[in-house]
Order: sequence, then structure tokens, then C-alpha cells
Amino acid sequence: MTTTDRRLDALERQVAIANRRSRWLLVAVGLALAGAVTGWAWNKATPEAHAAGVGGFQKTIRAQEFRLQDADGNIRGCLALINGKPSIGLFDADGKPRVLLNVDKDGPSLTLVAENGKSSIGLAAQTNGTGLDICDQNGNLRLNLIMSENGPSLTLVAEDGQSSISLAAQTNGPGLDIRDQNGNLRLNLIVNEDGPSLSLIDEDSRVRLGVIVGDDGPEMGLADENGELIWFIP
Repeated sequence: MTTTDRRLDALERQVAIANRRSRWLLVAVGLALAGAVTGWAWNKATPEAHAAGVGGFQKTIRAQEFRLQDADGNIRGCLALINGKPSIGLFDADGKPRVLLNVDKDGPSLTLVAENGKSSIGLAAQTNGTGLDICDQNGNLRLNLIMSENGPSLTLVAEDGQSSISLAAQTNGPGLDIRDQNGNLRLNLIVNEDGPSLSLIDEDSRVRLGVIVGDDGPEMGLADENGELIWFIP
């Protein structure tokens, strides 16, 4: 394999790494708050004494659900098991869910919801990493911050839900990705052990222009619509 082929292969590998990194956007941090709260079963639970102390006071109470009720009889908070998951829900004066805290098999998550019921902030510490999501007034994800075993990454998403800019400082090196309105990777910039490299990619995910500054100096190549090298400067 020639040096040029190796360089082009390196660019292709960086694009593949960038595509794998973008899949973190598909990892939910637990922002489906409305459905979770609506699905709560408000079944009656009879507290059961587990142990009694001096003076007849109970030290431990067992139940499947506890409700916090205001003076008007409105439910303002609840501690319950939802589908086997311990959950805490807090509601405003209008009965809208505003805070949800739960723990499932992947770990804990916390969601804070604005008055419109769509804007939200979600935090999670789960088996695949810790994360922060921020959704806009339409409930669309606009900011995603993740710390995984490979390192931190930050993604800013446009209103269309597809165009995005991602920054990452991961094990293979710091990088920048830019995606178009169809969610396709169009630009990849990374600095790794081979040096800095820049890839410009077409809508069919083919690298059309690649620039690398390695130990042997700068190199640039152009490829056609089939990904075949048509011009190269060593």
C-alpha cells in the first residue's frame, strides 16, 4: 500500500470514528417525563409498620406509594414505584409535572421541566456514561453533553434536529464534526498521533477532499464522486 493510500485510509477511519461518536446522541437521558408521570398508577397503599420505638412512634414505614397533597386536595408530589423503578415526581399548582427523579437498571436520572411542559433539562449517570440534555420550547434536543469512557463530547443541534456541531476530546484525539440538514457528516477535523487532518465529505459519506499534516509534511488529495483519488499533492 502506498503512502497516499495509507493517508486516504486514515481519513476514512476518522470519518468512521466521527460517525460512531455521533451515535451518543441516540442515547436517551430520560426526558420522556410526561408519559412516565401520566402512566403512574395512583393505587392506594396501606403503610405497614416495620418496627416500633419508644412511645409508640414508628421508625420504619413500608408502602408502594406516598402522595404529597396541598390544602386544596391537589397532588403536589409523589414517591412511588413506577414499573418497578423508584421515582419521585413534583407538580406545580396547576398539576403540571415539573421534576422527575428515578432510578432504573442503567442508573439515576433527573429531569426539570419548564412551565410549557416541553423545555427541559435532563441529567443522568448511567452505565454508558454521564450526560446532560437541554431541550427547547418545542421539546427538541438542542444541547447534549456526555462523558463516556472515551472522554467528553459536546453537541449543539439546530432547530431542524439534524444539523449539528460536535466537539470531542476523546482517546483518539480532539475533534470537530459538522453535520448537514440530513444529519450526514460533512466536515471532520481531528488531531491524533499522526497529526492534524481535515476531511470534507459529500452527501454520500465519501471523503472528497482530505488534508493531513504528518511527520512527512502536508499532503492533500481530491477524490471523485466514486471516492477514487484524482489529484494529490505530497
